Amino acid sequence: MPQDIRAKSSDRILKEYNRRLKVFTDATDAAARLLNRVLLNQPINSITSRVKAAESVRKKVADKGYSSLADFTDICGVRVITYFADDAEKLAEVISSVFRIDRENSRDVLDRMSANQFGYRSIHLIGYFSKRRTILDEYKNFADVPVEIQVRSILQDAWAEIEHDRGYKTSDGVPLSVRRRLARLAGLLELGDSEFEQIRNRINAEKTEMLRKIKFRNSPVLIDKDSLGAFVLSSSELKRLDGAIGKAARLPVIYSDSFIETFVARLKDVGFSTIGEIEKDLHNKIAVVRRFGVAWFQTERGKKGQLVPRGFGLSLLALMAVLDAGGEVAMVGFLKKHAFNKKLDQTDTAQHLAAAYKQAKEMWSDVDTVRQSKKLTRKTKEATRPPR
Repeated sequence: MPQDIRAKSSDRILKEYNRRLKVFTDATDAAARLLNRVLLNQPINSITSRVKAAESVRKKVADKGYSSLADFTDICGVRVITYFADDAEKLAEVISSVFRIDRENSRDVLDRMSANQFGYRSIHLIGYFSKRRTILDEYKNFADVPVEIQVRSILQDAWAEIEHDRGYKTSDGVPLSVRRRLARLAGLLELGDSEFEQIRNRINAEKTEMLRKIKFRNSPVLIDKDSLGAFVLSSSELKRLDGAIGKAARLPVIYSDSFIETFVARLKDVGFSTIGEIEKDLHNKIAVVRRFGVAWFQTERGKKGQLVPRGFGLSLLALMAVLDAGGEVAMVGFLKKHAFNKKLDQTDTAQHLAAAYKQAKEMWSDVDTVRQSKKLTRKTKEATRPPR
């Protein structure tokens, strides 16, 4: 294309670009929101979006010789970053089920790289909002707007960002002094992705085996974040306990790894070392633990809680052990070491915990007294009943 014609084409394209900029911005935001909803429970690191800047549009017209804004498929862009490379492929399939994909213009960079190219794998999908979405008010203005959706791992993204910044896309633009280093680095990143996947698979396999062992009574599995997390998620007795406390406190029961880490530290500090020990102690004391949890959420400090952590009953076991051994004084030191919120006055919290535990034990003592009385009465009646 002659230079003067290309300049006129560029001006015309930029004029149309500016006229439709709000549509592009809204379409990009809508695509990002949709992907955030669809991929909410998927293994992703981040979702970011951008609208191609006017200067980038001008440069691409000059480089590619585009004659119309319709030639662009990447004005609107969303990037999905995964932790692992194989997750990128799986998520690309999920995304393809949500958008109408232009297969001709979509690509997997690795499949199109020649031997003399540096770079790293990235999946580029050109998607349009589906027809069933564009009948809705939220998407009706975007039926003809393509969105480029890039899906790649964290390591792949690191390479892509450096590549974009330095412009090292082919060996022609790379100084000889760094060409070999770039080739080595691309290989190392690919190896890194593969190793991370293998580590993840090994961890998952060990978790599965750990869960199998934990299902047996008196499990000798040592306590750590993974084993305790597996126990919390698999123990029906603990689930019922947490649920009863949550129902009484009118609070949701939520699982979080951060709580599990704290529970591990607390349980180890009071002498527990295996899952079997925890399970046995919980089973023997579950009635008092439940009353302790309910009583805690009735205290002034407990009423400030917004949720019941899944596995909370195990934390209560540890707190009971501390109070039995050293009372409020021991509890203050324990909380300073293991509190969820170290900014709180631990003396006040220790007092509330001690009061709640005392109430729980008194309630259990009353219940046990009534139970023993009924048992004694029943035996007396049986002993004095005349023979038939």
